[in-house]
This record gives sequence, structure tokens and C-alpha cells, in this order.
Amino acid sequence: GSVWLSMLSETPFVCPDFDPKADPEIYFNNLCVEKLGLGIIYRGQGLAELIAQAEKMKPAIRAFNQDLLKKFGTLDGNRYAAKLIVEKLKARV
Repeated sequence: GSVWLSMLSETPFVCPDFDPKADPEIYFNNLCVEKLGLGIIYRGQGLAELIAQAEKMKPAIRAFNQDLLKKFGTLDGNRYAAKLIVEKLKARV
């Protein structure tokens, strides 16, 4: 939910670097956040650098959201997936 809220507010998500002792899911979340350009992995950067980097990312996040809206008509992936499931179940009846 944190990444989704960050994406909706067009505020780059900043998260700590993966700790090998942590849940592996965090590793994959970090990869996705970074690869999709939705956030920054904190690796000791100074505050000024993080803020500057985040400001540069905002237009790309806005464009990412617009692409999702064009393709799916919503930014609510949960609602979209639920709608597909209901449609598939109705088709079986």
C-alpha cells in the first residue's frame, strides 16, 4: 500500500536497501520500485541528493500513471483485478 500511495501522490518512494536477513519479498519490491522508476533505494545518499533525485522522478511517475490510466482505465489495481474475477465467474454460471 505504501508504494501505491506514493505512486498516486506522484511522490517517489524512498526505501532502505535490502538487508539479506530480511524477507526476500523486500528484495523484489526494491527491484520493482527502482526498475519502474517509482522510487529510490536509500544507500547512504545525503538528504539534498535524495530530494533532488526525487524531484527529477516526478514527471516520469506522472507519465507512468497516465499510461496505466490509458491501458486499464484506473489506478486501482485491486478493483480492476476483482472486476476481472467477477466477470470470469459470471461467465461460468
